[in-house]
Amino acid sequence: MTWDQSFTTDGLGLLLWVPSISDVFNPSESELAAGTDVTYSMRRFDDNPVYESLTLRRWRGSSGVESEPTQSVECEWVYSRVAPSVPQQLLVPGAVGFVAWRLGYPKETPVSAGQVFNGVYPVTAGAWRDGADLIASKVQRLNVTGRVGREVTVV
Repeated sequence: MTWDQSFTTDGLGLLLWVPSISDVFNPSESELAAGTDVTYSMRRFDDNPVYESLTLRRWRGSSGVESEPTQSVECEWVYSRVAPSVPQQLLVPGAVGFVAWRLGYPKETPVSAGQVFNGVYPVTAGAWRDGADLIASKVQRLNVTGRVGREVTVV
């Protein structure tokens, strides 16, 4: 899914930067509640996977080496030298954490057990680059470092 600024204004989306999640397929209410809301600082979040290269993973018997694609997601966030945005402060290149996003609940609804999150991604933040337009923004690739939880229920 890709969203732009209009996504955040409909009030039915939440995007969190979470420092630690023990199981992306069963995120806990307390883990997600410890996350930082970055929804309104994001201009764009694109979770359509980018498969850029094949990474050698392990030997697979007589057939040789098994390969898996390297996946990343991309986001664009508001940039300011005077008043740094939340993503600007949290997503410094090399930062390790999780991106969790939820659709279909009013944004201000607290995270609670039983809610469904559309995606939970373990990531390492890549380098920033300038946005394509004249609005002060940075584009950043978040390199996915493990399995992605999709349509997961909060425990």
